Formats: sequence, structure tokens, C-alpha cells
Amino acid sequence: MDLAGSERVSLTKAAGERLKEGANINKSLSVLGNHVADQVDKRYLIRCSYIEIYNEKINDLLDKSNQGLTIREDIKGNVLLDARNLS
Repeated sequence: MDLAGSERVSLTKAAGERLKEGANINKSLSVLGNHVADQVDKRYLIRCSYIEIYNEKINDLLDKSNQGLTIREDIKGNVLLDARNLS
């Protein structure tokens, strides 16, 4: 499920526990974002990661050690991944 919430539930076909998990993640991110926005006198460093699960192998796409990964957006804003050089 897209953590940013741009993907509709009908497209993800998420149901049951997976649907609840996605809703909880989105709610948590929303609460965090609201808290940071309310604290204008403070500075925050928020680190995140973008993972891909493919053929049961998990890749942290933002990990600097993954030199073989190329990540970019296409003209429509879709994330494209080239992992041909990934070890």
C-alpha cells in the first residue's frame, strides 16, 4: 500500500489486516506531519526509506550502499527503478 495515500484501496485490493495496517501507517504519518507543522519554533530531521519487495527480496532504495540502483520519476510522477546492477 502506498504510504502517501495516493493509491486507492480499490486499486491495491488490500483487505482485512493489510488494509488496517495501511490505514494505521497513514494515520501515524499524518499525526507526525501535523506535530512537526505545529512546532514552528523547532527543527526536525526526519529520515525515511523507500523499500521495494520483489520476489521476496527487500531492497532499501534510499540506502547509500545500494550503488547499483537508479531511481527516477517519469513524466507522470511514477517512480521508476533500475536494479540491473544490484548485487
